[in-house]
Formats: sequence, C-alpha cells, structure tokens
Amino acid sequence: MSDTGFQNYKLTGRTSGRNSFLAKKRYLYHIISWKFRILNEKPTMAKQELSTVNEKLESYRNQLEEAEESLKYKSNLEKLITGISTRFFNLPADKIDENIEKSLHEICIFTNTDAGFLAEINNIECSLRVTHSHSNGKIRFDTNYHGTYAIADAYPWLEKVKKRDCFLISSKEDMPDIAFLKDSLAQSGMTAMLLVPIKYMENIVGFTGYSSAQPGKIWSQDEMALLKVMGETFKNALARKTSETTLTKSEERFRSIVQYLTDIILIIDRDVKITYESPASWKVLGYDPGFLIGKPGIGLVHPEDMEMANLKLKEVFLNRNTHQPTELRIKHRDGHWVPLEFIANNMLDHSAIRGIILTCRDVSERKRVEKALKISESKFRNIFNHSSAAIIILSNDYSILEVNEVFLKLTGYTTEEVKKMKLMDLVTDKYLPQVAERISRYFHHDSLPVFEAEIKGKSNRIIPVEINSKLIDFDGEIALVSIIRDITDRRQLEARILDAVISTEEREREKFARNLHDELGPLLSSIKMYVNSLSAGMEKQKYEFVISQLKKILTEAIESTKEISNDLSPHVLTNYGLLAALEWFLGKFNPYVSIVMESNLGDTRFASSVEISMYRIIKELINNTIKHARAGSITIRLHRVIRSVHLDYADDGVGFPEKWQNNLESMGMGMSNIMSRCRSIGAVCKFYNHAPRGMSFELEVPIEPKVS
Repeated sequence: MSDTGFQNYKLTGRTSGRNSFLAKKRYLYHIISWKFRILNEKPTMAKQELSTVNEKLESYRNQLEEAEESLKYKSNLEKLITGISTRFFNLPADKIDENIEKSLHEICIFTNTDAGFLAEINNIECSLRVTHSHSNGKIRFDTNYHGTYAIADAYPWLEKVKKRDCFLISSKEDMPDIAFLKDSLAQSGMTAMLLVPIKYMENIVGFTGYSSAQPGKIWSQDEMALLKVMGETFKNALARKTSETTLTKSEERFRSIVQYLTDIILIIDRDVKITYESPASWKVLGYDPGFLIGKPGIGLVHPEDMEMANLKLKEVFLNRNTHQPTELRIKHRDGHWVPLEFIANNMLDHSAIRGIILTCRDVSERKRVEKALKISESKFRNIFNHSSAAIIILSNDYSILEVNEVFLKLTGYTTEEVKKMKLMDLVTDKYLPQVAERISRYFHHDSLPVFEAEIKGKSNRIIPVEINSKLIDFDGEIALVSIIRDITDRRQLEARILDAVISTEEREREKFARNLHDELGPLLSSIKMYVNSLSAGMEKQKYEFVISQLKKILTEAIESTKEISNDLSPHVLTNYGLLAALEWFLGKFNPYVSIVMESNLGDTRFASSVEISMYRIIKELINNTIKHARAGSITIRLHRVIRSVHLDYADDGVGFPEKWQNNLESMGMGMSNIMSRCRSIGAVCKFYNHAPRGMSFELEVPIEPKVS
C-alpha cells in the first residue's frame, strides 16, 4: 500500500467513533500486510543473486577447464616436437628413413589425420618425387604413387604457394591442374589434403602432405606450425644423409643452436657420468663451464626423485622409454632445486656419441603459470608486479588496462601517465600497423608466435622489444596480456658480430686479391707474352726456348698457387702443430735470407686459435723483413716457460722509419694484423727499433697445452 493510502485511512478515521475504530483496524491490517509482502520478497531477491553468482562461478570454472585443456594440448604439442626433433640429433644415416616414417605415423595420430607423405622437388630436373609415406589403411597408395612427376607446368602455382605457409585442398574446385595433385586426390578414400611447403633460400624444395578421409577435415594453426617444423626437420635429416657437405653445415648449425638454446643438452655414458654439457646448463644450474664433466649425473637429483630417476634410466638403457618426458628436481649451484623436464634418447650404439642424450628444459616458469591459474587475485597481482619481464594488459579497443612495475621502469612512464594512453601512443610508427594487425588476430583467437617490435619510452626513447601475447579473462572481460622483454643488448651484440664478420671477410678478400695480383698476375702475363710470340714459321731454336720458358713460368705459377692455398689454410699447422708449420714455412726462404730458429716446443699442441695466431704473426714479421728491411739474417727464439710461450724475433735490416712509435697500426695492414692478432689471444707484445741496425719484437702469451 502506498503512503497516500495510509494517509487516507487516517483522515477517514476522524469522522465518527465506530467508523474511526474500523478505519484504524483496516489501517493496521494494511500495514501488517505490506510488511509481510516485503519480507516475502527478500528471499526471492537473495535466490536471484545466488543464481547469478553460481552462473559466474560456472563460467569461471569452464574458462579454467578450457585454459587447462589448452595448456595440456600445447604441452603435448611441445613434447611431440621435442621428441621428434631430438630423435634426429646425430641419428645414423641408415636409421633416418625409418624414423621419418615413424614420425609421420606419430604426427598423423596427433593431428587425427589418415595419411602423410614427404616429397622432394628437384628444381634442376623440374620433377617431384614422394620419398616417404604413412597410411592407417583408410587411404591406400597405389604402386605409381612413389614415382617421379614432371612439374614444369606447376611453377606458376609454386610461386603462389611460396608466399603461403600451407595449401588446403578440400574439393575438386581447389585442385590446380597438376598431375601429382590429381593423382593424390584420386587415391581411394581421400577427401581433403593439406600441403605444407618446405623452403630453403626462398625456394620450395619439397612438401609434407597430409590427407584425410574425413569430410571437411580442418587442421589448426598449431598443427600447421607443427607440420611446417617437422617438414623442415625431415628435409634436414635427408640432406644430412645424402651430402657430406650438408652434414658439415648441419653440424655447425646444431652447434650454434646448442650454443644459444635455452634447453639444456647433456650426454651421459654407461656409468651415468656426464660427458657433455651445453652452455644452457651454466645459466640454468649456475655451475662453471666444465664443472659437471665427469660427475655422476644421478648425484644432482633430489633425494625424493631418486627412485623415479633410476627407474627411468633403466628403461632408457633397455630402450623401453619412447621419448616420454620425465620431471625431476636438480640441484642448483647455490643449493636450491630447479625442476627440469627430461627427454632421453639412447645413442649408446652411435660410434660418435656412445651415450644417452638428455634434453632438459627448465619448467620453473611453466609451473608458475600453472599455479597462477589456480591462485587468487592477490597472488596473481604479486606475480604480476614482481615478474622479471614487463607486462601490459590491453582491451580490445587498444586501451591499456594494467601494466606492471617492470614496464614502468622500462618505459619511464608513471602509472597515471600510462592509464591515459592507448597502444598507438607506445608503438613506433614503423611497427604500429603490424602490431595492430596482430592484436586484432589475437582477439579473433589466432595463435601467433613471439615477434619483435619497437616501443617508445619517455622522451621518445626507442626501445627494441620481444613480445609474447595471450588472451586472458581480466575482471570478467576478454583482454590481451603481453609479456615484453627488452632486447637492446641482443640487437647491439648482433650488430657487433655482423660488423666483425664483414670486417674479417673484407680483410681476407683484400689479402687474397693482393696475393693473386702480386704472385700469379706477373706469371700469367709472361705466359701470355710467350704464347703470343709463338708462330708456325718460328725457328726451332727460338721455338724450343719459348717452350722451355713457358714450362718454367707454369711451374712457378703452380708453386704460387700452392703457396696461396697454404696461406689460406696451412695443413701442416692443423695436422702437426706450430713448430712443424714454422719449420716448413722457413724452409722456403733459405736461398734468400739466413733464418735461425731456436725452440723447445717439440710436439706440444695448443689451442687452435693460439697456434693459428702465432703462426700468422711470425709469418707476417718475416714477410715484412723480406719486403721492407733489406735484412741479411733473421733470428727467432720460441720457448715455452711454465704457463706461457715467449717469442723473440729480430732482424739486421734498416729498422723502422722515424716517428714509428705509437703509430704502428697506421704503418700498414701487416702491422695492424699483428697487433689485432696479439689482442685476440691476450698476448703482451712490444716492438723495438734499432735503426739502422734492424728491429726486434717480443711477445708473451699465457697458454695451456691442448688436451689430446
């Protein structure tokens, strides 16, 4: 009842005695009825609120289950990639084909695909050939399927495919007019095919193909990325099998990968002693390089994990472990325990390895992420603000929802300043279109890899960064969390390495060109002159003289070529050591200058960088003496004294010109090379001028004998 109604009852009660009494009773009745209605309505409202809360809790639980399922899927995907990739490390050539078909089988099971194949393209012969295949029986390959197909008419189509990561054929309308693809789709039971090109130097060198008998089969982006990585893995393995040159390059590439790989690679022998450790172990476990070599690997395992470690090792030694990951806690140098995920590969029968390869990954971060999915908002906030990387959370309209303290420190902004900004205020113009496009794709649930960009700090300071992003539920809304790492130091290091490589190449090219010009040029010119002088009517005596001169000059040209070749890579130094290489080199100068060398090195070998540098330094000194000093004799004393090697070099030539001191490197490339090589091996050196009675040079380099 409204307040107006109650007032009317009060007014009516004033008119007469009996009527007033009845009016009061009705008034009290309506008041009591109104209060009961209010009391009855409150439980209903509480039930509605409880229902709403339950719905939100159910939604959160579903999101958590989806996140856990996604994490489980990605974990299985990483395990598959790691397991197959590890399988091909140093695999014997006669096992590669077998393991490719085994890997195709595993990939087909993981991606729910009925058949898979690997094909190589011969761009010289314009042909394509299927080299490996697998089928679960739902799709049957006939005997002609593994033949060679001419693809000259397919190159326009290949140029289009070159720009794509995958090519899906789900019906005849998608089919290009290519014999191989027509034959493939014509196979019994095949309704869809995914072709993943394998590229090298911007050219397509092959395909991995996957076929399904299931109508409307779709491969996910993660699966396509897996197929692309596996195709490259297969091609590299086959190249290593067929070409010794490719084998060498593959080994160099492997060493480079291991050098910068965040995963640890260990090799243990039959006694479970560590025989190899990758550089990542130094960073993850904190031990000095070489400390773990010869140590029992089982001794680093947490006591509570020891039983599991022994059981898994037994399975590996018996070849019963099929690359299944095992998680163990390993002791860090400072005493704390690091959780590592191990995948073992038994290579005891491999002549070059004779051990168990352990690929180990630090899963500390993954464990923290898994825990973060289950902890409360306050704990999440604590991790958020104490992360070692900068973190930013964006809404789908590019507004900045949250940043952590590391981000503020990286950019120099305050929290209040960041709250007023949008994404375009932070990203440089150069990268803004790319970043905006990727964010749009993220909000469309595309899975994208880590990428590099540039952001603007305070005062327009440009910061190169690496960004890894993922969708999350933030305060009940879908948001994008991005982990940002500053890569300024890495960019600078890459630039310095590139400059050093280019500079070294240019110096060697210049030296090689000068050798060709000075040594072979005059000889070839003389040959040309004598050849031009030959004629049909030439006198016999003159003819024989010209021929004899040509033979002498050709002999000199051959010798010069050998000298240039040995100058590029002295085989005596590589095979027999520094002293043997110097004796061989000095033997060429006996007719021209008297050289006396004293040494106690004998057959002692040192690090290759030290031997090469000292050989080049002594050679450069001798060349400078012969070319510029007009010396009659050279004295070389090369002795090992405790933990160093001493070089004393002297000649009796004209010495250095005036104002030579503190200006050595400007006196020519030879002197500059000597000084730079001394610095590269940590040597202490000094020149002495005794003009007009010659010069001397002293060098001392700290040294350790080379372990044979």
